[in-house]
Amino acid sequence: MAGSWSGTGTVTFGSGQKERLRCKVSYDVAANGSRVEQELRCASDSYKFEMNADINYSGGYISGRWNELTRRQTGTISGRAGAGLIEALAETGGFSAFFTLATRGNQQSVKIKSESHDISDVTITLTRAGR
Repeated sequence: MAGSWSGTGTVTFGSGQKERLRCKVSYDVAANGSRVEQELRCASDSYKFEMNADINYSGGYISGRWNELTRRQTGTISGRAGAGLIEALAETGGFSAFFTLATRGNQQSVKIKSESHDISDVTITLTRAGR
């Protein structure tokens, strides 16, 4: 998982309108695998988000904090991780989103589902850089 990844996907707005997304993400993973720092940047023609996360892993579970820079939101993240799959819930006051991240070799798929009026769904396919 460590390293830089980039790819494309779609964002579905609360109105049902869809736009193509371009994304870059980097992961800095602790040598023992117990901590991951993530920097995610995505943009479409009319939408942009930048999210950093600091996530701890222990015994199949993850927990940590995230910070969305564009909208100045912070919150918590918690969930399960194992065998190339992470399922997590990101929350802050008035907002929650369910994340699924699957890694297989140099490919990664990210799905985000939200009850937000702004964004309802994000799907991204990423490839590890330099491979």
